[in-house]
Formats: sequence, C-alpha cells, structure tokens
Amino acid sequence: VSDYQTRVDAAQRDVAEWQTALETDIAILENEIHEQYTLVFRFTELADATRRQIDVLQRAKNAAEEREVFAAEMHEAQVMLVQSEERKHALHCHAASTFLKDRQRLQHAQFDSELAAAHEWRREQTRVHGSVARVDLESMHIETQSAELE
Repeated sequence: VSDYQTRVDAAQRDVAEWQTALETDIAILENEIHEQYTLVFRFTELADATRRQIDVLQRAKNAAEEREVFAAEMHEAQVMLVQSEERKHALHCHAASTFLKDRQRLQHAQFDSELAAAHEWRREQTRVHGSVARVDLESMHIETQSAELE
C-alpha cells in the first residue's frame, strides 16, 4: 500500500505540477492574446484614423478641383465680359464718331445752304433795289420801325 500511496502522491504532485504548468501556460497565452488584441485594436484604430485622413484629403482634393474648375469658369466669364465691354466701347466710339461726322456734314450743308440763300437774297435785293448799301439802310429802317412798334 505504501508503494501505492507513493505512486498516488507522485501522481498528485505530477498533476499539481502539470496543472500549475498549464495555468502558467494559460496565463502566458492569455497575456499574449491580450497583447495581440491590443495590437489589433491599435492597428484597427490606426487604420480607421488613416481612412478618415484619406477621406479628409480626398474631400480637400475634390474641393480644390472644384475651386479650380470654378476659377477657370470665372476667368472665362470675366474674359468674355471684358471682351464684350471692349466691343461695346468700340461700338460706342464708332457711333460717336459717326454721329460727330454726320453732325459736322449736316452743319456744313446747313451753312452752305444758308450762305447760298443769303447770297441769293442779296442778289435779289440788289436786283430789286439797286445797291447793297441801300438795302442795308432799308433793313435798318425796317428794324427801327419794328422796334418802335413793340
């Protein structure tokens, strides 16, 4: 029996050592799993943060491209506006020049017409009354009479 008891005691010690060794291995494995989980969690957080940063950068890039397109469109619109203003100014200048030329031509035509009418009147007066001096005296006399009547 003592031999049996020794074997039982040895088996119990072996089981206790084996259990202690298993508990130690389990604790080591739990620590390793915890470290692995922590690393995976950190990696996941880093991946999420990187994804968010990429999203922010992509939105910024898209916004910059939109601003660039808008700026190009605005530049084109401004160029067209400046060109239309230049054309409008050129048309106004041309119209003003044409108006001044036409006015000058009409003024010359009116002056020539008035001068021709005055010459014709003087010729008629000279033919009817004889001399220019006599016509001037009669004109002054008529003006004096009309002034006295008023």
